[in-house]
Amino acid sequence: WAGAPATATAASSKTPATTTTMAADGLDAPLNVKPEGFPLTFFDEASIFKADKNKLDGFIILLGRSDIVNPHMASPPTEAEEIANLTLSFNAITSGNVLDTCFGSGPQSRPRIREVQGYLNGIMDERAQLAVVRAYVSYFERLRRHSQAMEEWWLFGLCVESSMRASCIRDITAIFDGLAD
Repeated sequence: WAGAPATATAASSKTPATTTTMAADGLDAPLNVKPEGFPLTFFDEASIFKADKNKLDGFIILLGRSDIVNPHMASPPTEAEEIANLTLSFNAITSGNVLDTCFGSGPQSRPRIREVQGYLNGIMDERAQLAVVRAYVSYFERLRRHSQAMEEWWLFGLCVESSMRASCIRDITAIFDGLAD
């Protein structure tokens, strides 16, 4: 979040305020789960390209979207199905190893992972939790497409890898910026 003060951290004694909004009908509106005045990033650019396609597929399935991995075997879940699986999906992000894939598993990444975990664990609103899960599904889906493109175009991909990575990072940044709309 650009312009946010760098002094706020997950270790501070004050929990940042979280704003959530929803359309009048309560459906399909972007939710604002951005911590106000909190400089939070949901991934590390240096770590996100280390996961292989099989691991990305596993996380997509864990977060309830097997239809992305195998569209011939499953259909996209309804919102009611997403809500029914929300506890598992959200806990996979906050308590599982989803964030390790987003930040890397080295000791230098632990403080950033704890910071994101602390923030996400403070989200009690079901609609906001669903927005977080959907963002991480989109994150893994975009990385999966990047991985597939690198496999399919391996020789050409090597020539333009840096621009493909930059495009992927822009897309992923927009996915998480969408949480603050």
